[in-house]
Amino acid sequence: MHRKSYSSKEKLKTLELLRQNNNNISKTARDCGITNKMLRDWLKQENKICEIGNKATVFRMGSGRTAFFPEIEEELKVWLTTERKTNKRLVTYSTLREQAIKMAASLSINNFIGSNCWIENFMKRNGFSVRKITSVGQEDNRSIDETRVIIHNYFELFKLKSTNIDSMNIYNMDETPMYVDMMNSRTISFKGEKNTEVLTTGHQKTRFTVVLTISLAGKILKSLLVLKGLKNPPKCPIPKNIMIFTSKSGTMDKCIMKTWINTCLKDTGPFNNSMKSVLLMDNYGSHKNAEVLALLQKNNFEPVFIPPRTTSFLQPLDVLINSIFKAKMKKRWEEWFLNGEKIYTKGGYRQKPTWEKIFSFVSESIIEIQDSDVVKSFRLSGISQNGINLNEEFLNHRLKDILYSSNVENLDFIDDNDDIDVHSNDDSI
Repeated sequence: MHRKSYSSKEKLKTLELLRQNNNNISKTARDCGITNKMLRDWLKQENKICEIGNKATVFRMGSGRTAFFPEIEEELKVWLTTERKTNKRLVTYSTLREQAIKMAASLSINNFIGSNCWIENFMKRNGFSVRKITSVGQEDNRSIDETRVIIHNYFELFKLKSTNIDSMNIYNMDETPMYVDMMNSRTISFKGEKNTEVLTTGHQKTRFTVVLTISLAGKILKSLLVLKGLKNPPKCPIPKNIMIFTSKSGTMDKCIMKTWINTCLKDTGPFNNSMKSVLLMDNYGSHKNAEVLALLQKNNFEPVFIPPRTTSFLQPLDVLINSIFKAKMKKRWEEWFLNGEKIYTKGGYRQKPTWEKIFSFVSESIIEIQDSDVVKSFRLSGISQNGINLNEEFLNHRLKDILYSSNVENLDFIDDNDDIDVHSNDDSI
């Protein structure tokens, strides 16, 4: 028998059939493909099944079973919650088992094994699951109070430098790494298979850099692509909304930064270059180069550097736009790989997409980003068109956790007058 679970509706139908068969358990069980014991158990639980009614609720095996070691589970749940929420530790089955065995020893419980089955049931009962890691960062030894002060000072500095500056002149730039094979890290496949293989063109580690720049008004400036290892840009048509640069490392340096300022950043309209502007950046070395800062000042751009180890929740591009952009790039690559022209090398390998195709992927993905999402990315990072907005309702969850955890005082520069609906297009997060 392959069925292991039945809904309450199915159980009630079986019990009704039992009565029609004059309570002949053997015949009814045989007709329904269940065991005699299972039917007798249902008969004993008939009142409980009737209370649930005709809902198509399925009772899984062991779903209502209480924990055999509640003391261990309670301590382990607290430990795991602290390790994940506070310490952001990497926790695996083996580390969870080791910790559970240590707790069992400290509680003088001698018959605890900590099998994979127990670990899985513990996770189900307490709301844990194996998740894909979406963000990686270095360990931070600062307390939450110290981080809160750093964030406070950053917003004060931004408020000081952005006073009387229009939203169309407040920008954020960031470099994001991309790969020729923009494949997903997960796939739907068969349960229990030992190896889950996928086909690519072999260029999933061939990297290039995309420099995106957005404004608080919702505009996306001309973007810069830095190609790694090429002496000259490819000779092919280049979309108008991107610019191509090459370097040995494929990353931003002083020369590329100055080129970006003179081309992409200055391309903001006929009058904007004469107006004072604010540029939000992280603390990457080439951003803080003396020549770069002098060139920014010459073009009326006031740099504001986002504090180290806070860009994941303070930088608008990191909070929302980069993830939207990468998702659109992956979608285009998958469409090309499945339905695009298949050209093979002499060795029989699938060729990577041409640079012209990659440039079109980048250009079209940038064009598809909604203006409302750009504005929303600033709002999620605590910045609105009326200045600073740290209303808990609108912030990304990481920033919210830091600012509004226990013993948090309201900051005195919160501005809640902005009427933009941050919850529009929430599906994009």
